[in-house]
Amino acid sequence: MAEKIPTWIHSELSEAKRRIIRSDAALFAILLAGAIGCIALSHYLAERFGVVRLAVQITLYAALLATGYLLYRFRLVSYRYTLTDCELTVSEVVGNREKKLFAVPLEDILSVVPYREASGVFEGRTYVGKRKNTVCVIYRKEGERRVLCLSGSEQLAEKIREQLHA
Repeated sequence: MAEKIPTWIHSELSEAKRRIIRSDAALFAILLAGAIGCIALSHYLAERFGVVRLAVQITLYAALLATGYLLYRFRLVSYRYTLTDCELTVSEVVGNREKKLFAVPLEDILSVVPYREASGVFEGRTYVGKRKNTVCVIYRKEGERRVLCLSGSEQLAEKIREQLHA
């Protein structure tokens, strides 16, 4: 029996807006300067005030690590939404690496609504920007109503709606 080959319908990449820091090189330089600043500040506090250097370094590095994670999570991660005639796929894109997060069969999708109208069990964060600007795909998984929020365009939402009615 021949397996059906999915037909590509629409694909788009959703990235966070670049505001203050416009390039990844500048972001890397700032994080490197932050690491050097942590070392210098811990030495200064140890010499000037007799503070235990290790305790200060651990605290400063933890703060730098948390800042790096937040920058990674909310600035460097983007999402690719791909719609075929069989399913909607959401992939996380970081640099050159792409990881498939969700694949929702079209027959399981119930509706596509704005965030304020969505209700059900919310899946992971698969959008960039503000939550109120997201489009939510409501679908059934294992008999339970689930919600997947996307920062896709209105064109993507319309393409999904067209496939639901086809």
